[in-house]
Amino acid sequence: LSSSSGSAQPGGTASTTVNTQTTSGSAQTVNLTATGLPSGTTASFNPASVTSGNSSALTLSVGASTAQGTYQITVTGTGSTTHTATYTLTVGTGGPGRTFTNDTNYQIRDYTTTRSAITSNATGTATSPVQLSITISHTCAEDLNIRLRGPNNTYYLVDPYGGTSCTQYGTRTFSVPVSQQAAGTWTLDIRDVYAGDTGFLDSWSITL
Repeated sequence: LSSSSGSAQPGGTASTTVNTQTTSGSAQTVNLTATGLPSGTTASFNPASVTSGNSSALTLSVGASTAQGTYQITVTGTGSTTHTATYTLTVGTGGPGRTFTNDTNYQIRDYTTTRSAITSNATGTATSPVQLSITISHTCAEDLNIRLRGPNNTYYLVDPYGGTSCTQYGTRTFSVPVSQQAAGTWTLDIRDVYAGDTGFLDSWSITL
């Protein structure tokens, strides 16, 4: 390994290069795998197989829920014989958190769209599904169509409007599948599609 150790925050990545060589005979195909990964962490090789004498880039993607600690990861190259190398991964907690909140109060009016933004500095890919907690003072939750817009401008439906009666909104939580980076501006988009009931977005939070 070009580097036998590295560190990352939850949601981040660590990387190294796996080098191979032909010590006798002719070159052969070496298949690469990694074991001993902490829960929530994945390993990817680029490429996953090399001809001996060539190299592969190993990226360790640490999950947002991976516990802090030091882990010994075994990298194995398998051809006509098998060789291993050990990579020490340290997962820390000193980086930015993964939950962000906007407590600014926004009025919700009939036939209008209310938007509230949160800027995230979390590293790596957003953990899917992201977790939302939304608190709204509104007498007809069924009037509201709520979407989440990610930093890459993709919209995700959170809570669709519709229903035969009106209920208080209060605080509700959602799990929203996403596919993009965690860092950037996430926007909650609330459309009041009917007349007769108004209210306020009190606060919302997102865990990435």
